[in-house]
Amino acid sequence: MALDFADTTTNLRLKLFSQMLDAISTATDVRDLHGALIGIMRRAFGIHCYVEVTTQGLESTQYRVTRVWRDDETEGVPNRSPWRAEGVPIRTGGIISQVIARSQPSLLPAFSFPANDPVFAELADYHALAATPGALGDRENWVFIFDKCAGSFGAVVLQDLVLRVMLIGSALRNLRTATELAETYRKLVAATAYIEAEVDRIAAIQKCLLPAPDPTVPGLDVAAWSETFDRAGGDLYDYVALPGGQWACMISDASGHGPSAAVVAAILHALLHSLFQRVSRDAETTISFPALLPTEVLSIANDQLAAKKIEQSFVTAFLAIWDPATTAFVYARAGHNPPLFRKAADGIIMELSGASGFPLGLFPQQSYDQCQLRLSPGDLVLLFTDGIVEAENPAGQPFDLDQLRNAFAGAAHGTAREVLTAIRSALQSHQKDTRPKDDQTLFVLRAI
Repeated sequence: MALDFADTTTNLRLKLFSQMLDAISTATDVRDLHGALIGIMRRAFGIHCYVEVTTQGLESTQYRVTRVWRDDETEGVPNRSPWRAEGVPIRTGGIISQVIARSQPSLLPAFSFPANDPVFAELADYHALAATPGALGDRENWVFIFDKCAGSFGAVVLQDLVLRVMLIGSALRNLRTATELAETYRKLVAATAYIEAEVDRIAAIQKCLLPAPDPTVPGLDVAAWSETFDRAGGDLYDYVALPGGQWACMISDASGHGPSAAVVAAILHALLHSLFQRVSRDAETTISFPALLPTEVLSIANDQLAAKKIEQSFVTAFLAIWDPATTAFVYARAGHNPPLFRKAADGIIMELSGASGFPLGLFPQQSYDQCQLRLSPGDLVLLFTDGIVEAENPAGQPFDLDQLRNAFAGAAHGTAREVLTAIRSALQSHQKDTRPKDDQTLFVLRAI
C-alpha cells in the first residue's frame, strides 16, 4: 500500500533544520559549525541582533562580548574562535551584567540602554532582549538576542531561544570534544612512536654492551644467550680478560623490566669495566690482581650502586674469576640464582649455593663470601637468570629448577653451545606460545 506523505517542501523551517542536521553530521571544525548553526537559526527564527557573551575567568560583574551579529547582517565583534576571548575588552556592569547575575533564561520585553552602559555604543538602538546561558554548552557562555521594537519579544521567543541554544551548545560541545580527543590521540600516537623509537635505541645500545656469545677464553669453551622480555631489559652477562691471564665471568639481573632495568644494568657494566680497566692499567695498584677477588669486586660495585640511590632498584649478580693456569674458579654471589655445576668425573649436578650475599645496591658496606672450585676437563658450569626457571607454560606452570637440571644433564656431553641449545629447546617446548614475563639469559662454561 502506498503511503500518502504530507508535502513539507514549502516549510522553510524544516528545510533549514535539514541543513542544520547536515552541518552537524559533516562538520570537522568547531568555528565553521558555530557560524553555520547560528546563520541557520537566525533564518529559521527571524533576523534579530545576535550577541554572544562570556564570563569565563572573570569576576561576577564582568563579561566579554565575543560576537555581535546585527540585524543588518554586519558583524560587530569578529572573533574566529568562540572559546578564545583573549584580547577582547572586559566590560563591567550594565544591563547585560544584571541579566547574567540572574543565572537563568531571562526576558526584557521593553527597556533602553542608559548612556553609561558598557554596550551603549553598539546596542543603543535595541529595546527588547531575550537571553540564556549555554551558548557553548556551559553556563559561562551566553546568547542574547535583541530587537529594536519594544514589546516584540514574549515568552515563546525565550522558549525557542533556550531550545536553539541548547541544540547549538550541545552540537558544538560534542564536536569540540571529538576534536580534542582526535588531537589527543594524534599526540598520543606521536608520543608512543617517539618512546618506542627511544626504547629501540636503548635496546640497540644494550646489545652493544654484551660481548660475543662464543668467545675464546683459554681453558674454557663458552656459549651465551640472552633475550629481553621487552625490547630492552636488565639481564647482563660478560667476560673480561684480566692481568696475569685470568678472566672475569659475570651474570647479573637488574630488578624490574624494560628501559629502567636496562639503564641500571648499563651502570653496573660501566662500574665493572672501569674497575677492571684500572687493574689492567696499573698492576701495582692496591686493588690489582691477584689481590682483586670476586668478593672485593662485588663490594666495590655494591657501594657504588648504593651511593647512587636508584629508587627501588637493585641487581643480583654472580661473579667468578677463572685462572686457566691453576684451573681455579673463584666465585662470589650477590643474591643471584645459584649456578649449576656438573662434575665430569661422576656426573653429579649440584648448585653453587655458597658464597651468598645481598643483591647489589640495597645496602652500603656489604661484604661478600667467596668459594673456589678446581675445574677439570669436561666440567660444566651453567649460569642463568630467574627468567629461565620462572618461564611459564600455557597452564601457568614454571620451567622450574628440576626441568633445568634435566635439560642440563641430557646435554652434558656436548659442547658449551650444544648444551645451551638443548636447554633453550627444552625451555621453548615448555613455554610453547606463552610470552615470557621476564628477561632470559643462559651462560655456559665448559672446562677443556
